[in-house]
Amino acid sequence: MGAYTYSQGIKAIGLMYEAAKNSLLQQRSDLDKSIEQYQSFLDEGGEPIGEWEDGNLLWDQESNYRLEQLTIDDSIIELRAATIITLYHHWEKSIPNDSESPNRRHPKLHKDATKHGINMHHDINSLWYTANYLKHGNDSWRLKLIENWPERWVDGSNGMHQPAWIRRLSLSDDDIRWFLEIADTSKRPISKFEKYQPSEETR
Repeated sequence: MGAYTYSQGIKAIGLMYEAAKNSLLQQRSDLDKSIEQYQSFLDEGGEPIGEWEDGNLLWDQESNYRLEQLTIDDSIIELRAATIITLYHHWEKSIPNDSESPNRRHPKLHKDATKHGINMHHDINSLWYTANYLKHGNDSWRLKLIENWPERWVDGSNGMHQPAWIRRLSLSDDDIRWFLEIADTSKRPISKFEKYQPSEETR
C-alpha cells in the first residue's frame, strides 16, 4: 500500500466515523422531540400509550423512546471501538513485510516500519494497546493504557447502563481524533509521483 493510498484511507475512516456518529446523534435528537410531544399529549389529557398488568405499568411510550436512546448510546460506543480497530488494521497492512509470515506482532511491525524509514508517532503503542483491548477484552491492555497515559485514561466504567468489558474504556470524539492523528502520522512521506499515479488497489 502506497503512502498516498494509506493517507486517503485514514481520511475515509475519519469521514465514515463522523457520518455514522452524526446520523446516530440525529436519531437521538429526534427521539427527544418525540418524548416532548408525547409528554405534551399526556398533559393535554391524552390516553397513555403502553401496557399494564394487574394495574402495574409494564411499559409506556416514553420508556420505549428512552430505551431506543440507550441503544443509540451503545451504538456510538461500538462505533468508536470499530473505528479504532479499523485504524490499527489499516496501519498494520501499510507496513512493508520482509518476512515469509503474513502474521506479524506489533513489535515486528514496528521494527519493519523503522527499517523502511517510516517515522512512528510517539504514541503508536496506544493504538496497539487499545485495538487489542477492544478486540480481545484482555484487561492487561487497558491497564497498560492507564499506566502509560494516565492523563488520558481513567480506571473504571464510564457509567453505561450495562456493564461490559468494552465499556470499561471510556472513548470520546477527542480520543478518535487522537488515534486518527497517530495513524496518519505513522506513514512514509508521500512522493509527488505516487500522489498522481493510481495504485494497484484502485486500477
